[in-house]
Amino acid sequence: MPRQSVTSGDRAPDYLDSWKDGALRSGSPGSHDGNPGFTFFGSRLRPFHPGTEGVRRILTDARVVAVVGFSAKPHRFSHAIAVYLAAQGYRVWGVNPLLADQTLAGIPIVATVQDVPEPVDLVDVFRRSDQVAPIAQDAIAAGARVFWMQDGVIDPASARLAQRAGLEVVMDDCTLRRHRQLGLAR
Repeated sequence: MPRQSVTSGDRAPDYLDSWKDGALRSGSPGSHDGNPGFTFFGSRLRPFHPGTEGVRRILTDARVVAVVGFSAKPHRFSHAIAVYLAAQGYRVWGVNPLLADQTLAGIPIVATVQDVPEPVDLVDVFRRSDQVAPIAQDAIAAGARVFWMQDGVIDPASARLAQRAGLEVVMDDCTLRRHRQLGLAR
């Protein structure tokens, strides 16, 4: 499949429609097994996930999103999803110390979440699982409300740390996919 470029104002590339689609884990917002932070979707246990209605509330209430691991490469998911969220009306900040003080695709970039010059509602993490702990600490120090780890980013210790600090946590899920599946796209 050829890569599609994404520029400011474009919607996310079509290939994101099927990326790890796995379909919305349908069912009720989830039943708990007695362990806070664990939600069942169908037969799959989802640790640190607020369920469908919780995700709907998070995505509806959030206004400012910090995308940690933002890439200058338009074909990377962190770039394409940041552009998508900006096109949906969120104020999006890229977080990448190597690109700080630049603006790419209309997205201003800072070095850390704490460098975002306005209160951050949602920290969207596109980093390897073994690199999440300092990002969780940065999100906590910045006073973020939600700590969201994208598909494949799984760090229960950082999730617990963020949760204990009062942040709502979503782990191993995609903001773009959920935004579209919940019918929130404009």
